[in-house]
Amino acid sequence: MLRLVFALALALASLALAGCSKKPADQQNGGLEPNRPGLPAPDPRATELPVVTTADAWHAEFKTNAAGAKYKGRVIEISGTVDILGMDFDGRAVGLTLKVKNEFLGVQCKSDDALIWEKLSPDSEVTLRGRWDHNFPHLGNLVQVTVVSVKSNPALARTPGELVKQAKDKPFDLAEELRGKWFYIEGKFASRGKEPSGEETLTLEGADGASVKAFLVNEVQLAAMELKQGQQVKALAQLKDAFGGGGAAIKIYMVKAK
Repeated sequence: MLRLVFALALALASLALAGCSKKPADQQNGGLEPNRPGLPAPDPRATELPVVTTADAWHAEFKTNAAGAKYKGRVIEISGTVDILGMDFDGRAVGLTLKVKNEFLGVQCKSDDALIWEKLSPDSEVTLRGRWDHNFPHLGNLVQVTVVSVKSNPALARTPGELVKQAKDKPFDLAEELRGKWFYIEGKFASRGKEPSGEETLTLEGADGASVKAFLVNEVQLAAMELKQGQQVKALAQLKDAFGGGGAAIKIYMVKAK
């Protein structure tokens, strides 16, 4: 009889422990239950332990051909400073490069987030996540890149009115202040044009009616074609020219309708 009571107690204790160790259904798989129809499968990158590295270290590993296929399918978390930023010709993806010391071309990354440029710009200190592009085994290119964090974004903010006023009052100061600098600018898409050189342009108008001419780099022209006159737009740009008398021209590298 005592043995039977002891066996029952042991069985109940085992069941209790099993119940405690099992997570509730709403806590499994990040709150998603893949077996239930209509629910998306969890993003494996949310739980997969990434390979953590820096742009310098990642580039060096591929430069010596030491990487091989060990990174195929792995999530790569990489930190570095943005060097080059550009839109794909279709306007639906963004390519960027992370600086590598003493190298002309750093780690090339491609993001399917066409608006990633709103979070970062050239010289931004960033941490990104993506996957190694194994289609080019001797290169350390990354694809499906997303932003983990942005430590700094040095891009400034300007309005058409600010540029026009400063170009009128102190054009040389404006040229010096924005030389080589990136800035975000917002305004109304007032008109479209084409220079004798063949360069496509937009006119951006501020709330005060002041306007600047915006030259479009080749990669952004297709995205700009989707803009409608009168729309409010946001762009990432650099100063092209500052003329006395209030004339200012910029060059647009990224653009979107607000």
